[in-house]
Amino acid sequence: EVDYRMASQTRLLIYDDRVEVANPGDLLNRLTLESLRFGISQRRNPRVAALLARAHSTRREHMGVGIPEMFRLMTDRGLPEPSFRIEAGHFRLVLMTR
Repeated sequence: EVDYRMASQTRLLIYDDRVEVANPGDLLNRLTLESLRFGISQRRNPRVAALLARAHSTRREHMGVGIPEMFRLMTDRGLPEPSFRIEAGHFRLVLMTR
């Protein structure tokens, strides 16, 4: 079970050459950084995900294709592949813009 009372928040950092998204927490269960690339995912809160999917606001993520699609779109635009890190209790996504 996830403790949502954690005193942390998702951060969106925008720089001249990249965008970074930092989410509190580690990967769930046995997920690895490499497995994300292949669309293997788990929802932290399946009830919230199901509600959002019904509202069509997260349709793509609900299907488990969000991260592979990120790789495809970045490559199609000639940009470096997204990178992921886990550091200081946060999962970090980096999208280079150049």
